[in-house]
Amino acid sequence: MENIALRKKIKAQRQQLSTTAQQSHSKIICNTFLTLPEFQHALHVAVYFSVKGEVDTSLIIEAIWQQGKKCYLPIINDDGILDFVAYDAQTTLIPNKFGILEPKDKNNLFPTQQLDMVVTPLVAFDEQCNRLGMGMGYYDKTFAFLSSATMPKLIGLAYECQKTATIDIQDWDIPMNQVVTEKTTYTRK
Repeated sequence: MENIALRKKIKAQRQQLSTTAQQSHSKIICNTFLTLPEFQHALHVAVYFSVKGEVDTSLIIEAIWQQGKKCYLPIINDDGILDFVAYDAQTTLIPNKFGILEPKDKNNLFPTQQLDMVVTPLVAFDEQCNRLGMGMGYYDKTFAFLSSATMPKLIGLAYECQKTATIDIQDWDIPMNQVVTEKTTYTRK
């Protein structure tokens, strides 16, 4: 299936989940994520703010703060690449051009290569942890420097209904190291 059609189909499936199901699945997904050894050993963790039925990351953000880890949110720079800014309870947030909240002060950038892990939104994924995003390529462009041995680890959060048999990947697509759903954790082989 072409990625545009697949994106539309999976987004519709995600939207069909009731608010109660989204909340209960998000809690399971986040609690599983918090037990991952990669998270336990991480100090610098980037997280996205959930929109339009995505897995709610608020539990992860709270856990990062409670455990004394450093939290970062993505901001879109003028080159179409993500920068990451420190985020705590006192950070002033404003909506970006997509209506997603991001830090108002964009001066406190953290080097992307020094992040330990990045919690990544996605529209669809397959068992090999290939990711289909919203189609703008922000995460792929940002993490094009990655090789299997470099940081950060990219962890996708998704509902099981977002899984598809295969993702038609392109040369520039960056796979996730893992994808956590309410049913299981998929690890890239």
